[in-house]
Amino acid sequence: MENDDAWELEDGAVPSTSLNGRAHNYLLRFDEAGWLLEERAGLLTVVSMPVAASRFMEALQAFIEFSPPALGARMRGGS
Repeated sequence: MENDDAWELEDGAVPSTSLNGRAHNYLLRFDEAGWLLEERAGLLTVVSMPVAASRFMEALQAFIEFSPPALGARMRGGS
């Protein structure tokens, strides 16, 4: 996140949220959407991913790594 382009709001203003605050907001959003699960054991908080979300991410990764390169062709105009 530190190396990404600076985040600008729609009106062009730069948000005043710190890097840690933005990371926490992302974590909350993924948790609320069901992509991550938080479990507490005493003072320890463990974050995990549900099996369905994990398998979906694995399928996306496999598609990216093993899909054939896109092919293109030139079409001639019919005369």
